[in-house]
Amino acid sequence: MKTLLRWPLVAAVTTVLLAAVAAPAYADANTDYINAAAPSAQQVQAEFRVPASVAIGQSALESNWGRSKLTVNDRNYFGFKCTSAGDPGPIATGCHDYPTQECGPSGCQTVHAYFRVYATAADSFRDYGRLLATSSRYAPAFQYVDNPDQFIREVAKAGYATDPDYASKVIGLMQTYDLYRFNQLRHSGAVSDFSGDGYSDVLGADSAGMLWYYPNSSKSTGAFVPALGARTQVGNGGWQSFQRVVSADFSGDGYADVLGVDSGGQLWFYGNTSRTTGTFVPSLGARVQVGNGGWQSFRFVQAGDFSGDGYADVLAVDSAGQLWFYPNNSKSTGSFVPSLGARVQVGNGGWQNFTFFQVGDFSGDGYADVLAVDSAGQLWFYPNNSKSTGSFVPSLGARVQVGNGGWQGFRFFQAADFSADGYVDVQAVDGNGQLWFYPNSSKSSGGFVPALGARTQVGNGGWQSFRFFT
Repeated sequence: MKTLLRWPLVAAVTTVLLAAVAAPAYADANTDYINAAAPSAQQVQAEFRVPASVAIGQSALESNWGRSKLTVNDRNYFGFKCTSAGDPGPIATGCHDYPTQECGPSGCQTVHAYFRVYATAADSFRDYGRLLATSSRYAPAFQYVDNPDQFIREVAKAGYATDPDYASKVIGLMQTYDLYRFNQLRHSGAVSDFSGDGYSDVLGADSAGMLWYYPNSSKSTGAFVPALGARTQVGNGGWQSFQRVVSADFSGDGYADVLGVDSGGQLWFYGNTSRTTGTFVPSLGARVQVGNGGWQSFRFVQAGDFSGDGYADVLAVDSAGQLWFYPNNSKSTGSFVPSLGARVQVGNGGWQNFTFFQVGDFSGDGYADVLAVDSAGQLWFYPNNSKSTGSFVPSLGARVQVGNGGWQGFRFFQAADFSADGYVDVQAVDGNGQLWFYPNSSKSSGGFVPALGARTQVGNGGWQSFRFFT
């Protein structure tokens, strides 16, 4: 059969004469293809903001459900051509010469064209996401990242395909197979994910006020334990005066930002511009004050996506033990700085006796929950039921004890998704400065309560001198 293979940075739209690989039981095979493509598509959404449903639908259409020879031989799922015989671009590994037919107003002729070769399917998807995100012609589509149907209409309108029914065909696939279900990423505001790869990293300030970044390389190593790389200094110091520092994605771009409370009780936002700069180290921009101060009286300040809209909100405990929710309305205001709305009290207080207070999506439903350690060292989980209640304010359910205690000796406590499975794990620094990782196995166990596995030491210690850890 004929498969249209498009590379919009090249002048011609090309029809490649590549036979499809025979595959019986297409309905079952299509479902298998969707399940196999979904993780790569979701990573594209997390990194480049292309809806996962669109990525799956386009790849299925372009690759004939993964059966075209171009896909089977070269793992090229979108028909991308090399810009020249020796230039496969920054992600592909090489170029493959294929005879093709190029058609224009004067007719069709057989020519030779070079198509990209990828090491993995995930690389092909990333190249696709990179193209859409970095090409100005597709910029209008990114106004509709929450509307996949309109997103693909804008992509088609910008010249991705010559087929006038191209967008309708992709939309038909999204509707037939309910591909929209894959658009709900479960990163709860990208807590601590500074590089946008879906794996949480570590950011900490030492006793001298220097800020250090430790990248989590688990995506490349394949380890389920955080693979923290060599640290890199961020900025020029000055963090010793901060009382509270948290990291989460307040701007909705998939990259964690930083929010801090200084000694005067002022709240400061440091936007992470790594998505535009392309650096893996957090590119913290000039700080911007949020609100009018008054945060010095809070015992805890944490950030996570409690409303499931992809923008991190703020949850804080005051000196009286009352829990307050500050919704981030940046999705509706369009501001990259957190647009914190009027605060709302959550529950009836009693939080003054807790020594640690963390938030994150432990149940994998896309809504941040609460995990806290009391003065006796017991760990308690408070599920957020907002997905079922429909409330934008955290609907914290009855608490459930996790494990058998023993958390009173820890200096720092971090909740983030280090394994990129959509379920938040726990890292903690003990009194000796050792870093311990507690994986959350809820994805495999099926439980809504964090299923924390046996702890594993990360690195060789030395964390006792840090002022904060996020």
